[in-house]
Amino acid sequence: MPLKEDVKDTLRIFWQMTKEEFDVMDHKLFRIAAGLAGFLVAGALYFLFLRNFVPF
Repeated sequence: MPLKEDVKDTLRIFWQMTKEEFDVMDHKLFRIAAGLAGFLVAGALYFLFLRNFVPF
């Protein structure tokens, strides 16, 4: 069962992280999530409002 082993290895990596390593990774994940949210908001604004005015 390779998936089960992958999950165990991933959890072991998280468990052995120091606080500094976790803070760095947490900051990176926050930036990725914020970028994704910004992209979705920009897409929603385009589809709701701007596509009536901009003909792409």
